[in-house]
Amino acid sequence: MTPVSKPVGPAARRLAAAHLLTQGRRRLAFAPWDTGNCGHPGTVAVPCGTGWRLEGEKSPTPGLDGADACIVLAVTGSTTCGLFLVECGVIGVQRQPVRLYDGRPAAALALRGAPGMLLLDGPTDSVQARIRDAMDRALIVHCAETIGAMHMAFEITRDYLAARKQFGRPLSANQVIRHRWVDLYVEIEEASSLCHVAAHDPSPRLAAALAARTTEAARHVWEEAIQLHGAIGMTEEYVLGAYVRRLALASSIYGGVHEHLSRLADLSLM
Repeated sequence: MTPVSKPVGPAARRLAAAHLLTQGRRRLAFAPWDTGNCGHPGTVAVPCGTGWRLEGEKSPTPGLDGADACIVLAVTGSTTCGLFLVECGVIGVQRQPVRLYDGRPAAALALRGAPGMLLLDGPTDSVQARIRDAMDRALIVHCAETIGAMHMAFEITRDYLAARKQFGRPLSANQVIRHRWVDLYVEIEEASSLCHVAAHDPSPRLAAALAARTTEAARHVWEEAIQLHGAIGMTEEYVLGAYVRRLALASSIYGGVHEHLSRLADLSLM
């Protein structure tokens, strides 16, 4: 007797997808923001049989190039939207690979009737609030990585100043350079301490404060590292170059210091 297979519902498919993700057998990217829409959902999802079809374009997203699937935000009604799981290898999904300033791969996404599996649906404000909460946690992780890059740029520059001599003395013996060096160290440590606090309490206010402090410090670190190195600090061949590009991108990829300070002010007045 041939066994009858049980139908697999959306909940079971979501569980199976999550299981493969945690095992490292699938790569997943998050592409919520539409091209030119400043965070407002513009991609549209239309019911089709037992599933959905998506139409829209997404901004370049880190990690999307080479991902097996992605999660996208799409409008489902006049006041509702949803998060959909879209397989990247199906008909209707077009990826345009790009390279970010620091060399990391990314891709823009075009959806042309692409099939999607609904993961979450609800009022637009509610769904976007959950996305903002997830993005705040991702922002804290991004800041932690950026602080690590700042530490490396700091150490590379410190070793260079100790080894490079001028008029028979190492550059690190110059008092003005030492003062600039201490200022950088204090900025990095301040960002690091705030990152530890935000990691234990990922509230919107702490995430915004951390992002503002980290983006400002990242800009200052890469600018000072180049100035203290001189021309060699701007070359791609030198070890500092990769960290300079990473910090330059980190200081703006998720918003500049003014955007984060503005959000922090809004949250503080609520």
